[in-house]
Amino acid sequence: MSAPHKKTAADSHDAKADEAGRIKCGVVMPIAETEGLSAAHWADVLDIIKESLDPATYEVELVSADDVSGIIHKRIVQNLFANPIVICDVSARNPNVMFELGLRLAFDKPTIIIKDNVTPYSFDTGSIEHIPYPRDLRFQKMVEFKQKLAEKVAKTLEAAANDPQYSVFLKHFAVERPPASLPSEERGPWEIVMSELGQLRQDIAWARTSEKRSVRGLGTPSNGKKFRLRFRGSLEEIVSWHESLPGDFFGAVVSISDKTFIYTGLEENISYLTATATSLGLAVNVSEIGGG
Repeated sequence: MSAPHKKTAADSHDAKADEAGRIKCGVVMPIAETEGLSAAHWADVLDIIKESLDPATYEVELVSADDVSGIIHKRIVQNLFANPIVICDVSARNPNVMFELGLRLAFDKPTIIIKDNVTPYSFDTGSIEHIPYPRDLRFQKMVEFKQKLAEKVAKTLEAAANDPQYSVFLKHFAVERPPASLPSEERGPWEIVMSELGQLRQDIAWARTSEKRSVRGLGTPSNGKKFRLRFRGSLEEIVSWHESLPGDFFGAVVSISDKTFIYTGLEENISYLTATATSLGLAVNVSEIGGG
């Protein structure tokens, strides 16, 4: 029996092609002057990226590019989701670029990160391999860069084609894979993304207030008990309650998750916590979960 066929980049069933049969490769990168680097500099970098890939095999375009006029944000999100592979240049840490990279990584689809040799690595994406290039675009070094980029694109697409569980980012975390397609009924992809970003903003605010209270607290009393306050209400309302608490009130270190507030301290302080929550319209259930 012959060995099973190993898919390559060219015959990946996931590789959506243009009318000429080429694989669409999206590019995320700065296009305007950034950190003293002119728009002409970024145009040169884009040309180098395009020169790296065989034009007979790949159609390389910015994810914001489209022949059809329309809402640019919607176009960007759709291309970030649909393009079989995306190259992202994080040089100069342009905020728009980092935002779009975050979306692509959330979709967990084949992504290649490049950067110049001056830009430091970012904490959040430092675990992902970056292909470096010289900021001054020296010819010989760029020849080597183009070769590495071409090889990386081909190998990445091949790996994605042969592994149904391929993951560029989310495999490092205990999270579910994103859906194979974006919902198209009531909400478009842009509305979905903005909704998720709103939830993320609330989660960050919640975590920051937790950190602030822990730092400003006075430590756990030796005779303290542990209580669980479980809320019914919106996350924003709970965050508002948490921020209203005086920083010097606590004799405890706190932790928060899933609308639950863990308080370790004096039992007489529970009535204060519940009263302040009730005054803001929050329903709260209190239970003791252990000793100090």
